[in-house]
Amino acid sequence: MAKKARSRAKEATKYSDVSITVLSFSFGVSIIVGVVLICGGGLSGTSDILRYFGFTFAIASILFASFQFRQNTAWKMKEAALINCRRIQSEGQPHLALLHKAFDYNMLTCYTEIPLEDIHKRICKTDKRGKLIKDSNGRAKVTDMKLRLAISYLLNSFEYIAAGVNRGVFDEETVKSLYHRLFIKCRKNFNAYIKHARNDMYPDRSATTWRNFTDFADELIANQEKQDATDN
Repeated sequence: MAKKARSRAKEATKYSDVSITVLSFSFGVSIIVGVVLICGGGLSGTSDILRYFGFTFAIASILFASFQFRQNTAWKMKEAALINCRRIQSEGQPHLALLHKAFDYNMLTCYTEIPLEDIHKRICKTDKRGKLIKDSNGRAKVTDMKLRLAISYLLNSFEYIAAGVNRGVFDEETVKSLYHRLFIKCRKNFNAYIKHARNDMYPDRSATTWRNFTDFADELIANQEKQDATDN
């Protein structure tokens, strides 16, 4: 679904570019035809010339407006992506510090998966045998809420950015240039936790929990693996 949404946004952009190209071609042809008609006597009267070139410059006005709209839209998408990525990066520093302290996060590679058991040991209450202690609703009791919120903040932030890309709010190439490696790293590092959240924590929302993020990240991973295979 996310990939289809992004494809529709790209299709809309492509049709916009095609429309501008067609208008540009029409304007050029109109000028050439007008000059030929004047030289050949096809437009003899002043009123004929004014009407013809009035129509031609109407096309030019539409062309200019379309081009400006396209440029403004593209710029706004890039600006929105840049601003939000920087905001998340700034606001996320305290959360990343907690993750680094708990899992040595900054030193993890892009392809290291944090075992679910390690996450549970850090944020959940366990008995002497190491088993999770659950509440009356069957959910594990949390002992380190700050660390759990840090994990959620990271995943929710990437979900927000990916959803914005899918809906045509954020420019995809800008996001990729800023967050390509971080998307892949987060996806791989917290793969076990994401599965756990979907299957055990929020089974009624398993189809949507961080879905934009994981779909977008999986696409980046697939493209990276293809690129690596080509380079080798």
